[in-house]
Amino acid sequence: DDPEALTHFNAYAGAVVARYRGRGYDYEIWNEPDVEEKAFLPPARFADMVVSTAATVRDADPDAKIICGGLSWVDFAYLDPMLARFGRRRPNVDAVGMHFYRSTRPETAIDDIALLRARLRPV
Repeated sequence: DDPEALTHFNAYAGAVVARYRGRGYDYEIWNEPDVEEKAFLPPARFADMVVSTAATVRDADPDAKIICGGLSWVDFAYLDPMLARFGRRRPNVDAVGMHFYRSTRPETAIDDIALLRARLRPV
């Protein structure tokens, strides 16, 4: 955990959002933080990043649409500890991204969608 890195990331995110404010862009906070061969972030660290960065984005553009990372392969093993870390300080985001990669037929995603919706219900 590097608080200085998060400070720099938030400064970057705030500058980008301020630059494009009012143009109708959506912003995703990190793509596939759960993929180790890319830029893996442990779930607790990513949760802290989302809370902090979402606040930064909202400050720069209150109307921005914010997506919390796109987790890969419907990764509930990552999502569950991430949500637990949020606890009552759920970030002010509009969506949680999930990539429904699978080795089975696409229509099998319906069960994963139901499980995801249940996990994301407001507390």
